[in-house]
Amino acid sequence: MKNNGLLFFLGCCVLAVAIIVTGNIVAKELPETTKVPSVVYIQTDEEVKCGDYLSVSEAAEYLRIEYDELWDLIKSGDLDAAICQWTDEGNIDHIIISKKALQEWAENKVAEE
Repeated sequence: MKNNGLLFFLGCCVLAVAIIVTGNIVAKELPETTKVPSVVYIQTDEEVKCGDYLSVSEAAEYLRIEYDELWDLIKSGDLDAAICQWTDEGNIDHIIISKKALQEWAENKVAEE
């Protein structure tokens, strides 16, 4: 009977390890996301309420293009709908993209073709 308890314990340990390993594998396959509030307030002389904004991942999904392709559009300046927050070192810290400006950009691209 003592062996049954030991086997049960070892089985639970194997199951726990399998869950942890599987969780890590799944987490690596998930796309990068940044949580961005649905409404952004920009402080100027007076507070201005802005419309809906998307993260880079959400904008890529919205346009149905690859994440890297959208980054290339932002870096090249082709997509000027992005609002960047820069770090002190000059690197991009956060990017949010106006959904309205993104829609207008997409419509212009379709009209050009």
